[in-house]
Amino acid sequence: MMNNYLTEELMEIEQFEECGDAERFKIKDLDSSNWVFRKLKAIDESNNEIKELAKKEIERIKGWEKKKLEATEGSKELF
Repeated sequence: MMNNYLTEELMEIEQFEECGDAERFKIKDLDSSNWVFRKLKAIDESNNEIKELAKKEIERIKGWEKKKLEATEGSKELF
């Protein structure tokens, strides 16, 4: 789970996008460059969490699928 700092970074990104500043933003100095790298790190962390959750859900669904298919295999063999 993402820490509070990274969650705040993502919230700041959303606010930044909503106010329309994203279209005008340009890296001008070291501070603005650092700001961008913090935002990119937060986005990467969020993406990693999404991928991990998706992976777990896919494994869970595949387990369910296997169980259901095994249950019907007996009926299929009967016929």
